[in-house]
Amino acid sequence: MDDRDPPVVAPDLQARIDEARRKAAGPPPKPPSAKAAGMRVAAELLAGVVFGIIAGIALDRWLGTAPWLMVTMILLGMTAGIRNVIRAGNVENRKAREEDSKTGP
Repeated sequence: MDDRDPPVVAPDLQARIDEARRKAAGPPPKPPSAKAAGMRVAAELLAGVVFGIIAGIALDRWLGTAPWLMVTMILLGMTAGIRNVIRAGNVENRKAREEDSKTGP
Protein backbone atom coordinates (compact mmCIF):
# COMPACT_ATOMS: atom_id res chain seq x y z
CA MET A 1 0.00 0.00 0.00
CA ASP A 2 1.14 3.47 -0.72
CA ASP A 3 0.91 5.97 2.15
CA ARG A 4 1.49 9.01 -0.02
CA ASP A 5 -1.11 11.77 -0.30
CA PRO A 6 -3.09 11.92 -3.52
CA PRO A 7 -1.79 14.47 -6.01
CA VAL A 8 -3.04 18.00 -5.53
CA VAL A 9 -5.50 19.05 -8.24
CA ALA A 10 -6.37 22.63 -9.04
CA PRO A 11 -8.80 23.72 -6.30
CA ASP A 12 -11.20 25.36 -8.69
CA LEU A 13 -11.25 22.51 -11.22
CA GLN A 14 -14.80 21.43 -10.38
CA ALA A 15 -16.04 25.01 -10.65
CA ARG A 16 -14.41 25.37 -14.07
CA ILE A 17 -15.93 22.07 -15.23
CA ASP A 18 -19.40 23.14 -14.06
CA GLU A 19 -19.03 26.50 -15.80
CA ALA A 20 -17.95 24.81 -19.05
CA ARG A 21 -20.97 22.47 -18.89
CA ARG A 22 -23.34 25.40 -18.36
CA LYS A 23 -21.87 27.22 -21.34
CA ALA A 24 -22.06 24.12 -23.54
CA ALA A 25 -25.68 23.44 -22.57
CA GLY A 26 -26.82 26.98 -23.36
CA PRO A 27 -29.79 28.69 -21.80
CA PRO A 28 -32.70 26.55 -20.65
CA PRO A 29 -35.57 26.33 -23.14
CA LYS A 30 -38.37 28.83 -22.62
CA PRO A 31 -41.88 27.54 -22.11
CA PRO A 32 -44.26 28.48 -24.89
CA SER A 33 -45.90 31.83 -24.35
CA ALA A 34 -49.63 32.39 -24.10
CA LYS A 35 -49.50 34.02 -27.53
CA ALA A 36 -48.00 30.85 -29.04
CA ALA A 37 -50.66 28.73 -27.36
CA GLY A 38 -53.38 31.01 -28.72
CA MET A 39 -51.95 30.80 -32.21
CA ARG A 40 -51.96 27.01 -31.97
CA VAL A 41 -55.61 26.98 -30.90
CA ALA A 42 -56.56 29.27 -33.79
CA ALA A 43 -54.59 27.17 -36.27
CA GLU A 44 -56.20 23.94 -35.05
CA LEU A 45 -59.71 25.36 -35.41
CA LEU A 46 -59.05 27.04 -38.73
CA ALA A 47 -57.44 23.94 -40.23
CA GLY A 48 -60.46 21.81 -39.36
CA VAL A 49 -62.91 24.27 -40.86
CA VAL A 50 -60.85 24.85 -44.03
CA PHE A 51 -60.45 21.12 -44.57
CA GLY A 52 -64.19 20.66 -44.06
CA ILE A 53 -65.02 23.36 -46.62
CA ILE A 54 -62.64 21.99 -49.25
CA ALA A 55 -63.66 18.37 -48.75
CA GLY A 56 -67.35 19.30 -48.64
CA ILE A 57 -67.22 21.30 -51.86
CA ALA A 58 -65.31 18.52 -53.62
CA LEU A 59 -67.75 15.86 -52.48
CA ASP A 60 -70.77 18.02 -53.36
CA ARG A 61 -69.49 18.55 -56.89
CA TRP A 62 -68.68 14.88 -57.31
CA LEU A 63 -71.97 13.57 -55.90
CA GLY A 64 -74.25 16.51 -56.80
CA THR A 65 -75.54 16.99 -53.27
CA ALA A 66 -74.79 20.71 -52.81
CA PRO A 67 -74.72 22.17 -50.13
CA TRP A 68 -75.41 19.32 -47.72
CA LEU A 69 -72.05 17.57 -47.68
CA MET A 70 -70.25 20.92 -47.35
CA VAL A 71 -72.32 21.81 -44.30
CA THR A 72 -71.76 18.36 -42.83
CA MET A 73 -68.01 18.46 -43.48
CA ILE A 74 -67.73 21.96 -41.95
CA LEU A 75 -69.42 20.68 -38.80
CA LEU A 76 -67.13 17.65 -38.72
CA GLY A 77 -64.11 19.90 -39.26
CA MET A 78 -65.15 22.17 -36.40
CA THR A 79 -65.68 19.15 -34.18
CA ALA A 80 -62.24 17.79 -35.04
CA GLY A 81 -60.65 21.19 -34.41
CA ILE A 82 -62.30 21.52 -31.01
CA ARG A 83 -61.28 17.97 -30.13
CA ASN A 84 -57.66 18.73 -31.06
CA VAL A 85 -57.71 21.90 -28.93
CA ILE A 86 -59.04 19.95 -25.94
CA ARG A 87 -56.40 17.27 -26.48
CA ALA A 88 -53.61 19.88 -26.64
CA GLY A 89 -54.94 21.52 -23.48
CA ASN A 90 -54.91 18.19 -21.66
CA VAL A 91 -51.29 17.60 -22.69
CA GLU A 92 -50.28 21.04 -21.42
CA ASN A 93 -52.12 20.47 -18.13
CA ARG A 94 -50.36 17.14 -17.68
CA LYS A 95 -46.98 18.78 -18.29
CA ALA A 96 -47.78 21.54 -15.80
CA ARG A 97 -48.83 19.01 -13.15
CA GLU A 98 -45.59 17.05 -13.67
CA GLU A 99 -43.57 20.25 -13.32
CA ASP A 100 -45.43 21.14 -10.12
CA SER A 101 -44.82 17.69 -8.68
CA LYS A 102 -41.09 17.93 -9.49
CA THR A 103 -40.67 21.29 -7.77
CA GLY A 104 -42.66 20.18 -4.76
CA PRO A 105 -44.54 22.33 -2.24
